[in-house]
Amino acid sequence: MGWCFADKNYLALLHTEAIVAGLGILTVIYLCNLFNKAGASVISSIVVLAIVIGVGEKSPFLYALDRMLDTFIGIIIALVVNRYIFPHKDGDRQLQGTGNDI
Repeated sequence: MGWCFADKNYLALLHTEAIVAGLGILTVIYLCNLFNKAGASVISSIVVLAIVIGVGEKSPFLYALDRMLDTFIGIIIALVVNRYIFPHKDGDRQLQGTGNDI
């Protein structure tokens, strides 16, 4: 038998995820403001939501390992693209740090 919205266990899980997601987002926004990185609060909140919603049935250890591997692959691809496909020219204007940058 499949799941349905009327299942009490599903509603309890939904309620718990909402509380954890809300507390996680509040914590992330507070920490970003504390470290003067208010611009990073949006992407940080998205990451918290992805982690809270995405765990599902997988063990937290395996989920964290998968996320780290995905992030590492993304960093490698970004470095390759920035180095070989779209390298910065010497005359390119650099971003000025205003405290609200990511």
